[in-house]
Amino acid sequence: MDLILLAFVFTTILLYIRCGNFMQRIYNILTTILGESKQGGYDATCTQYQFNCPYCADEKGGVDNKYNLEISFAIGKFHCWSCGNAGPISRLIRQRGGKALCDEYFQIINDIKENKYYNLDMFKDNGEFFEEQYLRLPKTFEKIDIATCRDKELKEYLNKRRITQEIIDYYNIGRTTWDEEDWTWRNRIIFPSYSAAGDLNYYIGRTYRSKDKRNKYKNCDADKNKIVLHEDKIQWDADIYLVEGAIDCIYYPNSISLMGKTMNKNMELYTKLRERANANIIICLDGDTTIDEVKRIYSLLDRGRLSGKIKYIRLGEGLNGRYVPYENPVINGEEIKVNPVFSVVDTLKVNADYNPQIVRFNGKLYTYEGYKDFGEVYEAEGKRGLVVAMRGAKQFSEIELLV
Repeated sequence: MDLILLAFVFTTILLYIRCGNFMQRIYNILTTILGESKQGGYDATCTQYQFNCPYCADEKGGVDNKYNLEISFAIGKFHCWSCGNAGPISRLIRQRGGKALCDEYFQIINDIKENKYYNLDMFKDNGEFFEEQYLRLPKTFEKIDIATCRDKELKEYLNKRRITQEIIDYYNIGRTTWDEEDWTWRNRIIFPSYSAAGDLNYYIGRTYRSKDKRNKYKNCDADKNKIVLHEDKIQWDADIYLVEGAIDCIYYPNSISLMGKTMNKNMELYTKLRERANANIIICLDGDTTIDEVKRIYSLLDRGRLSGKIKYIRLGEGLNGRYVPYENPVINGEEIKVNPVFSVVDTLKVNADYNPQIVRFNGKLYTYEGYKDFGEVYEAEGKRGLVVAMRGAKQFSEIELLV
């Protein structure tokens, strides 16, 4: 009986030691991301550690040095007693350490589970801890190589949308094949998005074959309101363009897609813009978006630290220029007197094909003022906007033709 008890004690001690080795590895990952803990090192008898909070450091623009971030190995969670950020340790490692460290962390957890160490009091599984999984691209995803691509329709679509190999490489754009298990994802161009830490946070599929009757676009199962599309590409200190389509934003630097026509305070994008954007934010939705919705987004953002930094581009209307009062009706030193120099009109609306330089309307002279320079600031309907010189431009991607 004594031998059985001794064996049980020895086995239990061995399990704790081996489990402690796993915890040491987790602790090392955390110190790689957060720096050394307040405790000064790993202690097998300690299950709670205090670290400097990276979220607080972001808000303060530097190191926190308050050690308010508490991490509990007992329940696998973290919580900052200052800023309130909390959740599974996996979320912290994923957000602040990136994919490689998070993969290593999950491997440790899998080792613990396989060896049944997670039943020990030292590591309690509360359910939520193991629920966070990485978003994965479709199984047949492969990055597109235009030079070796034999799919004629795919190449035609890429050429039509002006998607070059340089864009493909920069955004890791790929495709799925007929072998994809889920038929709804077969034969689609895949536009992945990555978080600031380099983790896949979203992807959109687009059909490209002319006879494909499925919905043109298919989104992954992730919540688009909880991510910023292509966050890893955003420079928060430079001008940011808010566009509608998920594909539009690949054409022009520092563009973020709303993945729709609207924005609200529950979106992660709204939070990030309010907290991190330091330059102009230009709203540039498709031409069929109502002016009321544009103004609503404008008003939503144009306050606090962003006041005066919000502008917009109106696509689809007013793109051919405008007529303004001609204050000095003189050409080459002579006052305008002859009809061939100008036209008499019944309306001041511009024409896409021909706009006389000078017109007479209701007995007064007006001169045509065309929009020439992309990016030139102008006033429109009481709001500040940007000039778009592209006649008939309906989508943000068409503006690239001007650059």
